[in-house]
Amino acid sequence: MRHVAQQKMGYYKTPVEVVERIKGHLRIEKGVRLIDTCCGEGEALALVSETGKGIETYGVELDPERAEKASQVLDHVLNCDAIYEFRASHESFGLLWLNPPYDLEQGDEFQAKQRLELVFLRRHFPLLQPEGVLVYIIPLRTLAKAAGFLSSRLADLKVYAFPTEEFQTFKQVVVVGRKRMAPPREAVQNRELLRKISKLPAETVPRLLPIVGEENFTYTVPAAVKDKLIFKSIRFDPDEAYRTIKNDGLFENILALTTPREPNQIRPLTSLRQGHVAMLLASGLMNGDVEKDGRRYTIKGSVRKVTDVSAGGEEGEKEIETDRYKIVIKALDWQNRAFIEIK
Repeated sequence: MRHVAQQKMGYYKTPVEVVERIKGHLRIEKGVRLIDTCCGEGEALALVSETGKGIETYGVELDPERAEKASQVLDHVLNCDAIYEFRASHESFGLLWLNPPYDLEQGDEFQAKQRLELVFLRRHFPLLQPEGVLVYIIPLRTLAKAAGFLSSRLADLKVYAFPTEEFQTFKQVVVVGRKRMAPPREAVQNRELLRKISKLPAETVPRLLPIVGEENFTYTVPAAVKDKLIFKSIRFDPDEAYRTIKNDGLFENILALTTPREPNQIRPLTSLRQGHVAMLLASGLMNGDVEKDGRRYTIKGSVRKVTDVSAGGEEGEKEIETDRYKIVIKALDWQNRAFIEIK
């Protein structure tokens, strides 16, 4: 892929005029689910869904900025890798709109690589319900490689050329068909048709193939037959996780349970004895500013280990070392600007 195309992640937006022409071939029933697994900014599926009511639109987009824009015009959008991170129920969508990236899949240099147009087709075709409609927009050069897969799985298979001006720019064709296992004879005819078209010189395609939108043939997009639907990403999104736990109150609960309380918020059940106060001072829990008789002090408590040496034995020929811990309280007298050690 050229560098510019790589920057676009292989994304080539379907021209609005072409989308409008394809829409003319579709009759969408009420209660339909439409899906575009490389939806870009969602414009294509949004235009198609304008033809009826009770239509739910689903999109998957890898680029976060395009996914955000798509979420404003489609009902459900996932920002994830449609090949590795996307999960959805099979046979649950009446229309699969597929304008995949035009590139080779990534992988090890010694690994055989396939065209992404074919990877997307094989991975997402099972999402279509029986009699569902596939709209597959690909470069002419890829058609022969897709022929084996498409020919036996689609009925009423048609191949349309982009309008002349758009075709000269993109060299793309539109494959449309209904999901139904074709009889052997029809499958052979489909395969021969696709291979024959793929061998046409590019400059002759708009003249020899029907232009999309100019043939009087329509496909009925069937209503959804499954009530329950899985449509999710397995990608962990920290931002989305944060928004979720913040909205449902979990985040505040965690903070309340894990944030240490300030010492001045802890109230003892009874008055403290001198020994208790000494321990609190030594532990540092009472560190901070205090005032007495209008004078300000900053208190800091600590515990140090000291070693006492004493003579032992009958004649004092031995030295005995004894370790003990000494509480040291220091205070900064702000008025006199002096440190005081409280013993």
